Amino acid sequence: MNDKKFHAENFAHRPLGMRLAMLARLWRTVIDHALIETGLTQSRWTVLMQLQVVDGPLSVSELAFSMGIEHPPLTRTLNQLVESGLIMRIEDPTDRRIRLVKLTPAGEQQVANVNKVVEECQHKVSQGLAPDDLAQFSSTLNLLTENMSKLI
Repeated sequence: MNDKKFHAENFAHRPLGMRLAMLARLWRTVIDHALIETGLTQSRWTVLMQLQVVDGPLSVSELAFSMGIEHPPLTRTLNQLVESGLIMRIEDPTDRRIRLVKLTPAGEQQVANVNKVVEECQHKVSQGLAPDDLAQFSSTLNLLTENMSKLI
């Protein structure tokens, strides 16, 4: 990343929430650069990954909530993913008014490719961290997420 945009030496002096937001943006930028050849935008690869980690199809509302985004931009992304054959919309068997979203076989293959790239990036960015430190960091992130989710 261009050092004019991010100064690591100033990072530690910022409030925790700001550092978390900056870290998330920096992470997405790292992945975006690594995925540039796939043609997937950040909004597309994050939807694919979210659909991969859930058990079964999601409604658009559930997907929007789980990703922390609004319906209109998500709907545009879903339309693009449907057009590219990576996801499909299906009718909810319990409520025909609701459309569910799920990965197609091509989407499953694409998200497998994305996961390989993400794993490579995770390996690179965690260099120098002891496995125990990385496990503790993961536990800390999980606890912060749990605590924050209680506030909304």
